Amino acid sequence: MDLALIKLSIERLLEKVDALENQNQELISRIETIEKKAVLNPLEEQKQEKQEDVLIDTKDVLSILGISYNTLRAMVRRNIL
Repeated sequence: MDLALIKLSIERLLEKVDALENQNQELISRIETIEKKAVLNPLEEQKQEKQEDVLIDTKDVLSILGISYNTLRAMVRRNIL
């Protein structure tokens, strides 16, 4: 009777181990999916930002280019900007 009880206990433990292994594989798969999304999102955002027109005001243009307002107006008149 003791052997039958031990055998039954071992079988139940093996079933639990199998269930935990399946859950572990599912969690690993979910983590990989999340990690892929985390890596792809910044790249996708950069692509979208490049494709979209970004409007900035005159002060920002002057600061970025390091030019005066009059120089900016001249560049606009000449269709450089």
